[in-house]
Amino acid sequence: MKVYHYHPVTGESVGESEARLSPLHLRRGVSVPLVPANATTVAPPTLPAGQRAVFDGAKWKLKPLEHIVLTTAKKLHRPTFETAVRASFPGAVVSGENFEEAVSKEIRLEGVEDTTANRSAVQAIIDAHDYAAIIAQVEADKKDIAKLDRRLRAVLQSIVKEQRKINPTFPDFDALRLIVQAEYDALED
Repeated sequence: MKVYHYHPVTGESVGESEARLSPLHLRRGVSVPLVPANATTVAPPTLPAGQRAVFDGAKWKLKPLEHIVLTTAKKLHRPTFETAVRASFPGAVVSGENFEEAVSKEIRLEGVEDTTANRSAVQAIIDAHDYAAIIAQVEADKKDIAKLDRRLRAVLQSIVKEQRKINPTFPDFDALRLIVQAEYDALED
């Protein structure tokens, strides 16, 4: 027996699969299919052009295939952007050009109802996948790490200086740095 899956929020048809049989009932000689969450045994209708099937909890309804068009100047990594869009809007088809360029571009999402909530969700996905902003954050993080490295180096040099006053055989800064690096490498393994 086939079961027909639908999106938990939108109710939109997302595919079909064979139902598994209940092992408990099979032991009793009865075949009872297991219907997973967000699935039904009711088959969706054949889709006419420009329509989509949406399950309302009891039956499938045909709704017009809608779309959202957004314009952005953000540089996006298309494969991860499309994956994120499809996670939120199964069946959505992303179209547009120059995703990797920071130019004004039109992004069209077929199969996504044009509502304020959906536009906000898509804009959040665009913002999260803004390649230039991600690179800027990585560069800022590198600068923070470099600052921290300089501070740690100064602290270590100060410790070495003070310890050598007490114990002249205390390792010099370069030797201590190698010891700390070896300990750090051991922690990563």
